[in-house]
Amino acid sequence: MKKILLLFIIVAAIVIVLFVMFGRQSLVKQQGEPVVTPRLTLMPSVYRGLIPGTSTVEEVVDSLGAPIRRDLYKNTSTLVYPSGLGDQPINVEVGLDNTIFLITEPVAPIARFNQLTGTEAADLVLYGLFEDEGFRLFVYLNKGVAFLANPTTQVVKEKWYFHPTSAAAFQQSLAPSLSMTSTEGKQ
Repeated sequence: MKKILLLFIIVAAIVIVLFVMFGRQSLVKQQGEPVVTPRLTLMPSVYRGLIPGTSTVEEVVDSLGAPIRRDLYKNTSTLVYPSGLGDQPINVEVGLDNTIFLITEPVAPIARFNQLTGTEAADLVLYGLFEDEGFRLFVYLNKGVAFLANPTTQVVKEKWYFHPTSAAAFQQSLAPSLSMTSTEGKQ
């Protein structure tokens, strides 16, 4: 019985010494360092493993499954997928070379613009889509992402994924109907 009690005391002493050594270090570290809130950063233009400018229709189908609809146009086609956000679909735009060049995804109403972008300023701001509701397209050219968002209300309607490009190429190929100047108030 004395041996068991002695063994118990030794084990308890070791546990207490380890707790004091490592627990104290962790408390000192927490008290000595400021708490830093992680800043969300923009991720490059990758959507579920798909990369605009690189991925093919076959890779889209492998990743997302069969589309619910395929819209055919003169030089492009659109693969349409359900998003889980009502009737707002995910659109995958495909060029003549069978490579995707744009993915537009609706964003859940709880997402806020500043949460998605942090403090990073957009390279390009375009007007036209839902402008009467205060929305603009904030384009991050080197990241290959854009957000259709209202900066006042912080509401985000869509996130666009595209191959990183220049401002002129983006506007010409992906947003030809949008303008770099606001049309609000002009009659």
